[in-house]
Amino acid sequence: PFPKLIDEWQLIPEILDSVRHQVDHLEGRGLFILTGSSAANFEDTVHSGAGRIVRVALRPMSLFEAGVSNGKISLKLLFEEKFFYQAKAI
Repeated sequence: PFPKLIDEWQLIPEILDSVRHQVDHLEGRGLFILTGSSAANFEDTVHSGAGRIVRVALRPMSLFEAGVSNGKISLKLLFEEKFFYQAKAI
């Protein structure tokens, strides 16, 4: 089933050629989603990817990933109610 997600593809740039080959022989858009944690250098690839590649900038998903937070407050702990205190009934 599609789409296929390939993370950190830039570690093995030859993957791009394989994806290009598949895209050329299959019908449809958005068949492959290639993601990575660093910017890819498309100049090092064999082809331009024209008509096949759309570049999307993804921003950090959390304040911790952006370096704005030290990570001491955890959503996981919040959902586990570790930070909630029960009020006494008056």
